[in-house]
Amino acid sequence: MRVYFSLILFSSVYFLTAQDSRFGILNQQAPAWEIPYWIDESGKETTLELCDYEGKVVYLFCFQHWCPGCHEYGFPTLKYLHRTYKHYDDVAFVAVQTVFEGQKINTTRKLKKTQKKYGLKIPFGQDTGANMGREHSNLMYNYKTGGTPWVIIIDKSGKVVFNDYHIEAKYANRIIRKAREETMENDGEE
Repeated sequence: MRVYFSLILFSSVYFLTAQDSRFGILNQQAPAWEIPYWIDESGKETTLELCDYEGKVVYLFCFQHWCPGCHEYGFPTLKYLHRTYKHYDDVAFVAVQTVFEGQKINTTRKLKKTQKKYGLKIPFGQDTGANMGREHSNLMYNYKTGGTPWVIIIDKSGKVVFNDYHIEAKYANRIIRKAREETMENDGEE
């Protein structure tokens, strides 16, 4: 029953907001992240900025530890795509816990636990927005996200080419391939 309810809730939220122009910044330049806490692929504290990925396609997965849709759909898609592209130098994956509710549960400790659970060797960030005096995630504010699971794909030029609730792996794969190919074609023309 719980899985069924989660699926209905996830589907309802997706349907209602996927068509809502208040969400997302599609086809706009990706703003700086302003995320104060990062762990690297080994779980050690680090720093990270969007500019560290200049010239790369970035798949940015936003989640909360307590989000059923994140674990049921988002992380499996992220794992699949990461396995597919982990040997490509021009594609990067990042996961950020965008805390907009449940601050006492969606903690940095849970962030580390989630990274370990999925065995993802990618950076994970914790974004509560507190460093900018906000009550919710900076990423949510800057990218106009509508909750979790949320996926943002940024092309090599820094333009947001996908910004919406969960994405199916096949569709994400097409977007990533297209973003890689368009840049390679443009580089070849110079």
